[in-house]
Amino acid sequence: MIGRKPGPLLDGGPGPGWWQQGRCWLGCDRRNLPVQWIGPVEVGVTRADMYGCVDCLSRLRSLVAEETAGRP
Repeated sequence: MIGRKPGPLLDGGPGPGWWQQGRCWLGCDRRNLPVQWIGPVEVGVTRADMYGCVDCLSRLRSLVAEETAGRP
């Protein structure tokens, strides 16, 4: 869950709640730490899986909540 420390690393493919050791793509660019798959990203015709660490995911969650506050 976003904003909580990651649980045990799970085997299997990308999907909600899936953590693995890797690189954070959300700004801090730290490597070799638990990151969670947050979905695919497309740039032009290239597609890749995107990952975020617990700190950056927490910040992203706060930004989304702030941006959507008061919307129906």
